[in-house]
Amino acid sequence: MEKNCKATIYSESPDLMIPRRLKHAIMPRNPEELGTAVGHVFFGITDKNGVEKVYGLHAVCAMVGNENVEEKDRLGSVFSSKKVAGAVVDDSKEPYDDKLVYNITESQYKKIESYAEAAKANPPKYNILSNNCVCFTYKALKQADLNLPPQLPVYSPAMTCLGIRVLDKAQKIKKTLGKATAAILKRFSPTRKLSAKILDDMRRKPSMEGHGVSSVVQLLKTLKKKAR
Repeated sequence: MEKNCKATIYSESPDLMIPRRLKHAIMPRNPEELGTAVGHVFFGITDKNGVEKVYGLHAVCAMVGNENVEEKDRLGSVFSSKKVAGAVVDDSKEPYDDKLVYNITESQYKKIESYAEAAKANPPKYNILSNNCVCFTYKALKQADLNLPPQLPVYSPAMTCLGIRVLDKAQKIKKTLGKATAAILKRFSPTRKLSAKILDDMRRKPSMEGHGVSSVVQLLKTLKKKAR
């Protein structure tokens, strides 16, 4: 089946995971938001026409402007195990530093969309340990059986960031090695058919692509130049 849709994990890095040399270049963020300090993970799904829907789970009490919620829906502390009111919202304007893009089929798109819309209509309780923003994102994308960045027993934005950055680094190494291999094949392969086949395999659309903070910053710079 044709993979003409996309699913994207967006990760706002915990402040400590943003390299000092890039702090001036990342997307601006609100210092009052919890995600600025501890990180935030959300996801988007893009249909075959290029239209993206973005979803993220938040604790209602942690959203700016909701500081005066009822006592029962206050976390108490960042590490509270209390279950509080959650909200699934459009996070398309949220900043991010890392992203992982999957090429998916329309069927996979619909499975994720169905899960996300159901959660939006009937938001799950938020729990920092067992049902946080990362848990929600992973549960949604697992509807499409996608391979997700590894996590510790307690899901965290930090592990998501780390997984994406490791993949990004691996892709860059593979690309460099691929270019070297292609150059060697062109010179030493006994038949052009062998070279063509291997080169074709290298050009195949990957099932997923990681973009760590350095790659995202570079992309932002490119977009700014084009907008001038």
